[in-house]
Amino acid sequence: MIFVDRATVAVPPSLIAAMTSANGELALARAHYPPPPDKPKKPYKFTAYKGHDVKIAIETLFKNKCAYCETHHGASGPVDIEHFRPKAAVLDDKAHQGYWWLAMDWNNLLYSCIDCNRMRGQVIVTPGMTHEEAEKERQKVRRTNAGKKDAFPVRGARLQPEQITFATEDATLINPTEVDPVNHVTFAPDAYGRCLAVATGTAAAPDILGQTSINVFGLNRSALVDARSMLWKKLRVQSEFIKEDLDDYAEATTSQAKAKALDRARRRWLEIESWAQPDQAYSSMVSIFLAQLKVDLNW
Repeated sequence: MIFVDRATVAVPPSLIAAMTSANGELALARAHYPPPPDKPKKPYKFTAYKGHDVKIAIETLFKNKCAYCETHHGASGPVDIEHFRPKAAVLDDKAHQGYWWLAMDWNNLLYSCIDCNRMRGQVIVTPGMTHEEAEKERQKVRRTNAGKKDAFPVRGARLQPEQITFATEDATLINPTEVDPVNHVTFAPDAYGRCLAVATGTAAAPDILGQTSINVFGLNRSALVDARSMLWKKLRVQSEFIKEDLDDYAEATTSQAKAKALDRARRRWLEIESWAQPDQAYSSMVSIFLAQLKVDLNW
């Protein structure tokens, strides 16, 4: 995950109308839902968030990457416009109506791949898990469920209809348009060369937002770990080449040889930097790798 500045993209006009007009979706939903604790027989069928201008805006905002796992999915599979606070039900609170008053709120919408957004059976890679153990999990018919769906864990009092004092809920999931994920989630290779998402903090006291987000979004599902690990290995190779180039620079006896060695190192560095750009897959992982490499090389 990377921080995404929502202010860089204007609120889609159709959502403004849905929130403010007398016959807009918010007004219609308000009429549909009875006062709590009662619940309607069926949730309201929200459609405003599916508008064409919403789709274009959300793709632009998140640069066609999943807001949670940073995978480019649009070219090969469907993506969802996800409600950070679930619109029609709450997994953790069966009596709750869902955050229906935020269903058409631009600030509640994110771009998500189906694996992060929908609860499905996944092979979850855990620290210390061998490749053989991962393969056994893959062969199982019943796998560990992961994916957000209607999950929205909070430590405070859950909001009731039309309340918007979000801070009082003390939510334990990361909304990357409000919270910088780098303070809560990092990446580290395990003993088998796989790059795992890890909560900041310590093993004994992991960051709660980081750990909950990793678990709920399934950020260590096997296929995602494999994709991240392929890039991680490329980063390791490039970093070794840079170290060799710098050794060549130190050992060179002519200014021409020194210039060539330094130029090679700079070119490789710039390539890694290009992989850390916000429109690139797994750019958060690359940025973290790059920051550590800079320290290691005193660059």
